[in-house]
Amino acid sequence: MRRFGAIVLVAAAVASVAAAAPARTPTWPEVAAGLRPALDRKSANPCQRGDLSCLDIVIAAMQRRDAAQAASCDHRAFFTRLYLRTTQALRDAVRAGRFHSGPAIVHFAAWFARLGLQAEDAWQSGHLADVPGAWQVAFSAEAARRVRSMGDLLLGMNAHISRDLAFVVANVEHGRGTAIDPDFALFTDVIEAKTGPVITELARRFDPALALASIPLALGGEKTVGRLVGAWRTEAWRNGIALRNARGAARATVAQRIESTAVLRADAIVAATSYLPLVESSQKRDAYCAAHR
Repeated sequence: MRRFGAIVLVAAAVASVAAAAPARTPTWPEVAAGLRPALDRKSANPCQRGDLSCLDIVIAAMQRRDAAQAASCDHRAFFTRLYLRTTQALRDAVRAGRFHSGPAIVHFAAWFARLGLQAEDAWQSGHLADVPGAWQVAFSAEAARRVRSMGDLLLGMNAHISRDLAFVVANVEHGRGTAIDPDFALFTDVIEAKTGPVITELARRFDPALALASIPLALGGEKTVGRLVGAWRTEAWRNGIALRNARGAARATVAQRIESTAVLRADAIVAATSYLPLVESSQKRDAYCAAHR
């Protein structure tokens, strides 16, 4: 009897310790693998249910990439740092209760991040067939150190907004309306407000010339990167809704138009921001970046 009582006490103690132990936070690859386009508030996946902790997981994944790219003065660091800072600003806005549906915008942001991070992972692993065309142009130019800082920044923005965001809208926005969702518009406002300070940070950390760089006229004449983000996001919303509403062969046509537009825009960015062959290079900015690690 005493032996049985001892066993019961040990089992109770083990159960108590197990209950007290904090649950392990899933990694981004684990979360991304189970992510689906429909919000599910009962899901065990924090991003699928739109839990604020999802953005902590996304940000942690971005921070690891940011640290590695900044340390090696990888030219992808410009967009990576911008994306990290705007996602942190989004988390602050959700935490402050600024959105009508915080869970929905968290889920949307996770699905959006998934496309960009997957494209980069596919590029890194050499699986080019899984890298969308606009991302291929961006990663190729950045790896070759071919374009100026503004070009590096714009190439990442273009691939992720002009291309990825349209597909996210088509997959996630299940309503039948076409007007821009108020939370989507507020998401844009959050990004626009953060872009200016991030440009200042990027110039200070990576390349002072960025602070004086202008946006190529070929991209529509917007005066600031923040305004360009707003214009591209509005365009992506409209393209995404058109894709969502298309049926049959028309859907493939709309999807191809989105892909082609993003690639053409990427090519225009490269043409407008490339260093002059044999005369210019990224050597000066790379030296500055290395000195400011």
